[in-house]
Amino acid sequence: MHRRVRSGGMSDHEVTLVALSLTPVQAVAHAAQIREWLLSASVIEQNPIPGTLADPSEFLPGPQAEAVATEDEVNRALTNSGVDIVVGRQVFDSGENLEPPTCPACATMLDSDTYIDLLDDWLRTAEPLATCAACAHAALLGDWAGEWTCQVGELDVCFNNWPPLRPEFTQELGRRLGSRWRVVYGHY
Repeated sequence: MHRRVRSGGMSDHEVTLVALSLTPVQAVAHAAQIREWLLSASVIEQNPIPGTLADPSEFLPGPQAEAVATEDEVNRALTNSGVDIVVGRQVFDSGENLEPPTCPACATMLDSDTYIDLLDDWLRTAEPLATCAACAHAALLGDWAGEWTCQVGELDVCFNNWPPLRPEFTQELGRRLGSRWRVVYGHY
């Protein structure tokens, strides 16, 4: 499962937008465009010393960070409150709140063991079809709904310890990620 640097002590949370259908080459191009868009909008700014325990991320909240958050203030003093744009195939997980997704047709929750096996398959090969044990509906695993699920992708944009993002910003960033994207909420 995907893990980032944690601040230790208090719990951390992440809002991660994951592109589900990009190839590795497409992910590199999309990452560059998203990085430029977020920097030019001053939502993020370059971290002058990335990799420190307090601020490990490549980017810090920029002067316009509050414009994309639902709260009046992004706590810049909070340890690990940066933004990461990550290229490379991995599982993006929900941490300690992990729950299997539900069937898009009947809302029956996928069995936990089956879910973990399907995620493992997805990470190693192509996105699998998941078939509901209750209604036999089959859909790509990334299309099964759930707030605390995992996703596999070649590109993500992760907001570490930020307040919730405004829906219109989330939609615009998702559109820039490609035709299929999901939000993963992580708590550690």
